[in-house]
Amino acid sequence: MVKYFVFPVERGSLVGSKSSYGAQPGIFIAYCFDSPESASFRANIEAAIRKTAALAEIDITDGHVPVGASWPTVVRQRIERGKLVVADLTVLSPEVLFECGFAWGLGRPILPVTKTSAHRANVPEWLTDIQFGYFSSESGLKAIVDSIYLHISARRRKARSVSDAAHPRRVVLLGGAESTNEIHDKVSAACAKWGLDFYPQIRNIADLQSIDSDVAQDSAHASLLIGELHGGRSDSFVHFASGAVLAVPTAGASSKRLHKRVLLIVDPQDLNSGLAPVSARKVRNVHVINRDQLNQHLQEYGKQFREWEKKQDS
Repeated sequence: MVKYFVFPVERGSLVGSKSSYGAQPGIFIAYCFDSPESASFRANIEAAIRKTAALAEIDITDGHVPVGASWPTVVRQRIERGKLVVADLTVLSPEVLFECGFAWGLGRPILPVTKTSAHRANVPEWLTDIQFGYFSSESGLKAIVDSIYLHISARRRKARSVSDAAHPRRVVLLGGAESTNEIHDKVSAACAKWGLDFYPQIRNIADLQSIDSDVAQDSAHASLLIGELHGGRSDSFVHFASGAVLAVPTAGASSKRLHKRVLLIVDPQDLNSGLAPVSARKVRNVHVINRDQLNQHLQEYGKQFREWEKKQDS
């Protein structure tokens, strides 16, 4: 089994850093807004937490942000100040996967839950390395709350951000069964032109079992991530990897940092569809494009990289 959710803490621990403000740490709940069952879980888990005296005053947040607020800024702050992310993976929602990747990129722990143990069978193997919770029964809900309490009350050192280790030269292509040599060749040529390092992950990522820790780290450490979206299970990893990359929006060790970028390639008729998470579209570094627009964006990023590179010597 792939050791996918790996944090610099003891095996089995799901505890992240202390809250950045206030006496109480926070919990971020990632759930599918469009699923009545997932929305019900969101309400029920908060009610159950509030009934637990030791957790009654804890800060509970999710991906809903106020009108006019910057989604990536607010969600990043909520996850950063939390000690735990509870993620409902009953439905492989693009939004939930993106938020899970966002949390993972920040080095925050994730407590995965599904409605029943049977639903866990639909979750990709790379998301199932840690103990799951099941919320269909009252006893299952109580067990999740008990786990939250144990993780919150434990004291662990702060987890290091995965995304912060990004390499400014690294370009990662996530393809799938439908990948074409055309896309690979375009990215390869652009990387050669601009002096970038190309990491083509064009294996059949529709077979999610093939995704290992090397693919995860290569993707999370990218400064330019290119993913193809087809509306199938292979999209799951693209959504997750996009969140992991964008958790820390810039790369480089100096004060003059390079802005990362994510290119999500879809067919022209799907440009305005739900293949790309709404939350991802709210991040300025994300571009949902068709194949004909790829060269333009590669050239833009290459110029951006070259300008950043020149500043390092100034």
